Amino acid sequence: MNNRGFWLTLTMVVLSLTLVACGGEPATPTLVPGSATAVPVTPDPTSPPLAAMVNGAPIYLEDFLRDVERQRTSRAALGISIPEDQALFEKEVLDQMIEAVLIEQAAAQLGITLSEAELDAEMAANIEDIGGSEKWNEWLTMNHLTPDEYREQLRTAILGSKLTAQIVEVVPEVAEQVHARHILVDLEGNAQAVLDQLNAGADFAELARRYSIDASTSETGGDLSWFARGQLLEPEVEEAAFALQAGETSPVITSRLGYHIIQTLERDPARPLSEEVRQNILQTTIERWRYSLWASATVERYVGAGS
Repeated sequence: MNNRGFWLTLTMVVLSLTLVACGGEPATPTLVPGSATAVPVTPDPTSPPLAAMVNGAPIYLEDFLRDVERQRTSRAALGISIPEDQALFEKEVLDQMIEAVLIEQAAAQLGITLSEAELDAEMAANIEDIGGSEKWNEWLTMNHLTPDEYREQLRTAILGSKLTAQIVEVVPEVAEQVHARHILVDLEGNAQAVLDQLNAGADFAELARRYSIDASTSETGGDLSWFARGQLLEPEVEEAAFALQAGETSPVITSRLGYHIIQTLERDPARPLSEEVRQNILQTTIERWRYSLWASATVERYVGAGS
């Protein structure tokens, strides 16, 4: 698939699913519960009813309801299931619309621009790539889109790509790495009890197999293998591992997953990054950036906030 065909596919995914498929829900610090059947909210009586406000930028109720209906019809045509819970479905749709606004705001803050001429050229290239105007119009009809709606989705996708490129351009080919292992438990008291056993001479790997709730590492004695900074989703674990010398064990470390005990086994100041590790770092870097984007935003929801 060439680059223009890629954008058609990417945009369809953006329309049908979330903008970034990297696991976990984004943090939304300010929520105003509601549903599409709630009384429309209009802070300014002279303005149209709102579905949400994103750092002061409006998402209008009319646009939200149109997107809910379009996605319902489009997903059904494409065989993509939607949640049976109406409020949950509305939340998914609104999340996508909110993230599109956040991406445009982040791009503006970083001075990343997309001219109308660039967008015109990409639109024209996509029409040519799909086989001309007739097939283009068929594609729009199948996806329940107007040309203007597709244009806005394409704008978001291209800005997102430019943002991603800027975010990950600093990921190196060689980096300081550590080889570490951990034990994860759900209660702080349990973590301290495990640490006491370690301090009394118990075997780390055996305790990990016995007590760790991290199913992905417990069978291998908690082994996290080699990793560089920016690779782990839990920054507290990563920071602790890099703060230790080889053979040292951390105190109890808290993350959103629970309570960890980390032991660094080896260190290498300049270890080449495998392609798999580098891709993991790229993905984690993007996901951390996305999480921070949501966490730092003021998002007021007036519809689709139920679950």
